[in-house]
Amino acid sequence: MKPNLDSLKHLKKVGAPEYLWEKIQGRIQQKKQPIIPLFWVEIAAATIVTIIGIEVYLFSPQSTASAEQYAEIAFIQQPNNMLYNE
Repeated sequence: MKPNLDSLKHLKKVGAPEYLWEKIQGRIQQKKQPIIPLFWVEIAAATIVTIIGIEVYLFSPQSTASAEQYAEIAFIQQPNNMLYNE
């Protein structure tokens, strides 16, 4: 194994081209720009949370008092319009 490693001593390091650093930096700068600004993402998230909150509020049972009111309405006599036992 040592002869194999000794054969690597004759290799020279290759220098990188001068434009390579600018090319890498340019690609990093391109990737840093967000597709959608964070401001609009926050507004969309706040809107969705608000809509969900409103729906939960509107469709949740209001209180037990409303159930008691419905029970009282059931006991109110309704007119039957039967006149003279016909």
